Amino acid sequence: MPITIKQVLAVSALLSLGVCPSLQAAPWQLDLAAGSARPSGVLQTPAGGQPGTATPGHPTLDELGLGTTPVYALGLSRRWGRHSLALTGHMMGSSASQVLANPVTIQAQHFSAGEQVHSDYRLNRYGVRYNYTWQPVTDWTLSPGMEITLMDFSLKVSSSQRVAHRSYHKVSARPGLTVTYQPSRSWAVTGSAYSSLPVTGQPNITDVNLT
Repeated sequence: MPITIKQVLAVSALLSLGVCPSLQAAPWQLDLAAGSARPSGVLQTPAGGQPGTATPGHPTLDELGLGTTPVYALGLSRRWGRHSLALTGHMMGSSASQVLANPVTIQAQHFSAGEQVHSDYRLNRYGVRYNYTWQPVTDWTLSPGMEITLMDFSLKVSSSQRVAHRSYHKVSARPGLTVTYQPSRSWAVTGSAYSSLPVTGQPNITDVNLT
């Protein structure tokens, strides 16, 4: 089920409480963001992994009419000296009705070309992240970390004659690094990258952010 997010949080609103740029103990910090994404990819979902129960490489999100999707993100973090702990959430999902241009099999349910279907999908992530922070040089802060991420996926495709539904949860360990450049107390630039370890059976989740 490879899915690529082309745009995430294109428009965002940020609320921060208790922000503290130093390495001393800081209050809790709350970050909220909302925006939109244009996912692309394949929602191939065989029944129990059995061959013949799903059309290879189909359905795509475009075939189901699932286009621009609202995205919501939140984070709650706390720092103790050089150590910090954060709870994160990233929620996205959409629904649409579409007339199928081509036949497709989903979860052993066979949908015909010209059949009207309604689709709902959900792709949420929840994580617990630990970071260790230090300043090797003035104005620069490095924070390597590790996040344990739970992926929550659901897809339901239905017509007047049949229903296909698949949902599951998977856990992934994601090491990463956050780098902050802060030449003054009034502004800073932060970049981060986290990616799943190459372990069989784990979802491949990669985040790259610049704020």
